[in-house]
Amino acid sequence: MLHVANCVANAARIESGDTYRFYAEGVTPAVARLYQAINGERVAVAASLGASVPTLEDWFDPRRLKDDYVPTGWKGYEVKMRPVKGHDFGLKLSADDKRALIDFLKTL
Repeated sequence: MLHVANCVANAARIESGDTYRFYAEGVTPAVARLYQAINGERVAVAASLGASVPTLEDWFDPRRLKDDYVPTGWKGYEVKMRPVKGHDFGLKLSADDKRALIDFLKTL
C-alpha cells in the first residue's frame, strides 16, 4: 500500500532518474493523505469481507507484535486482542522520529 502510493505520486521523479529518499522526501503531505485514504478503504473493504487487517497506526506501534495487543482497526468477531504480525519497518525509528511521524499523520 505505501510503496505503490509513493511510487505513483513520485512517478515523474522516478522516471527522470532523480535521486531522492523514498520516505523522507517522497512522502509529502499529499502523499500522507493518500496513505490515509487508501488505508481507510483497505480496512473498510476487509471488514466488509469479514477479514481483519492492521491499520497504518498499528504498523508503527512496537506493541503490535505481542499477543495482548489491542489493534486499532477492526478486530474480528469476539476478538479483543491479537498480535499484528509483520516486518519491523517503523519499529526501529528513534522516539523523536516516531513521535514526529505519528503527530504528522494525526494532522491529516
